[in-house]
Amino acid sequence: VLQSLQPMSDVPTAFWWTLAAVLGVHRKYFYSLVAAAAVTMAILTRPNLAPLALPLVLLVLSGRKDRESYNWVNAATVLTGAGVGAGVVAYLNTEFFGAATVSGYGGPGVLYKLEFLPTNLVRYTTWLIQTETLLIAGALTGVVFLTQSDSSRRWAMYAVAGFAIVTLSYMYYRPFDNWTYLRFFLPVYPLLFVSLASNANVKSLVNRPAIRNLVVAVLTIVVGAAHVTFVLKNGVLESKREESQYVKVTAYLQKSLPSNAIFICHQYSGSIRYYTDRHILRYDWLVPNRLEDAVTKLEALGYKPYFLLQQWEEPVFKERFSASTPLGKLDWRPSIDLLEARVRIYDPSTR
Repeated sequence: VLQSLQPMSDVPTAFWWTLAAVLGVHRKYFYSLVAAAAVTMAILTRPNLAPLALPLVLLVLSGRKDRESYNWVNAATVLTGAGVGAGVVAYLNTEFFGAATVSGYGGPGVLYKLEFLPTNLVRYTTWLIQTETLLIAGALTGVVFLTQSDSSRRWAMYAVAGFAIVTLSYMYYRPFDNWTYLRFFLPVYPLLFVSLASNANVKSLVNRPAIRNLVVAVLTIVVGAAHVTFVLKNGVLESKREESQYVKVTAYLQKSLPSNAIFICHQYSGSIRYYTDRHILRYDWLVPNRLEDAVTKLEALGYKPYFLLQQWEEPVFKERFSASTPLGKLDWRPSIDLLEARVRIYDPSTR
């Protein structure tokens, strides 16, 4: 529901991988070509999930035993699509950031650390149960039961491999503190819910169809009620009010601050560049001991620097810069306090 109101790149990523899986196992070669294109788009959209191509290739190889030669050709086509996507990403990263494995978010050494595992394991597990109830565990047991059937075994194994790859991609990724980052797992949600809704769990416990259907209906109502409750309690339907602040804040900047203003910021960097003609400097890309030097040089170039920070960013900003320069302490009154948006604008020249 949240991602339908505020779609992010996780939505098309989930679409591309699901499309690739559905078409990749089709008999006709044309569908494999489309699947390969979908894999290319998936990797271009979210490069860190490129390893999902490996279980997809195995899924293609495992089907249509009567036409094994086609399996190899189709699998090679899908693998080629993955190679094209990875190659383009590597080229762009090298051109923009100096190395194939370095993106705008930083290098692997910054983004991935072993010490992140305990925090992420607790948070993502908790969030998954909070949003999907304990019954989500039925998806895992459902996969186990599906492996017992010849007709569904390869799909079950693909689901296990896919979930494992996505989990590993984010268990060691820098932690976040909000349940909405479950969006990272959207590419495997279709696999989870197919396993959950396969009826395999209920079939293994209840033999009579009438009772089995009643159990499924009751569980569906319980999960649905839990979802509605969570949506109402966690402000999911308030996305319009929350996200409209970016438009309001940038409209204020465009109207009220000088045309030579440059904003040292992070959270608002994209919206400032999109909605205004003002420039930005990402403070998270700035070496900590260069903040004061950056302000001085920007002023010398004719710009008027401001620090624009959301409430949650202020402690992050202080932690990054306070040890290197007095400006990093933010120990003076902000020039502008936009209360509704929880945004403060500091003029370093007034410290």
